[in-house]
Amino acid sequence: MNSFHSLRDFSLSPFSGSPSSGSPSPGQKGFLHHLHPGLKIMSLLVLGSLIFFLSSPLPLVLFGVVLVLGSFSSGVKFFSLLKGCFPILPFMVFTTLIQIFFIHRGHDSPPLFILWHCRIYREELLFTALLFIRFFYLFSLLSLFNAVSPISEISYGTEGLLKPFFGKSAFPHEAALLVVLVFRFIPILLMEAEYLKKAQAARGGGFRKGRGRVVQKISMALALVIPLFIGALEHGVILAEAMEARGYVPGRKRSSLEEYFWKGRDGLFLVFLLCFSLLLWGFQFAGDLL
Repeated sequence: MNSFHSLRDFSLSPFSGSPSSGSPSPGQKGFLHHLHPGLKIMSLLVLGSLIFFLSSPLPLVLFGVVLVLGSFSSGVKFFSLLKGCFPILPFMVFTTLIQIFFIHRGHDSPPLFILWHCRIYREELLFTALLFIRFFYLFSLLSLFNAVSPISEISYGTEGLLKPFFGKSAFPHEAALLVVLVFRFIPILLMEAEYLKKAQAARGGGFRKGRGRVVQKISMALALVIPLFIGALEHGVILAEAMEARGYVPGRKRSSLEEYFWKGRDGLFLVFLLCFSLLLWGFQFAGDLL
């Protein structure tokens, strides 16, 4: 049944924290695990935004080196970060083919070669490779963030980052609750999709080799959409009723089970984040001038 376990590699999958995925045990947590939750989220936003502005080779290499060092310092195997990119690999390949064969930006240089009446330019290949690297870095960063940040910390960090902007408003808590629900529902939907795939295969709807394999996969994927959509609505209704039964009132001030405080290592990491971001911007600016 290995063909049905592709969803286990997804970076937000509930299986991504299992021992086989490369995540450390509670006694083997690394440096990144002990950072303040708000600092983790801020680092994700800053580094994730920087990815889309980097185009020079040196900043891209430096970002990759820091990503590898971050995985080792947190005790997470780098291969587990790569596994988080496997589910989106077909999308990345499809986007690459679209960029190469169907999107042309008007180049003065002659084409490298012609394939199926399509002119392939050097600039198109470089832009496509850059796009591929950006997607890879982004999902590796998300996988690393998911590996070092429990959902409770994500909720606490989101609420803490929004409080200075909204004061006593209930919006920070509601936004944190929304983030938790999203992170909770994605693994549930992935598990239900895996169960539906196994049920369809048991009824003779499995993937077959040979001609028509791609068309059959697309039709089976579409057949999963309606049951997943209905299941998501049912889970939403059950969750709303359970929250009301436990006395949840929107807008009411609520406390937190755990409190996180700013420590010295958080300040050191913040300084490193700022210096690293400025360094990347400097190399990128210098590369644009050249």
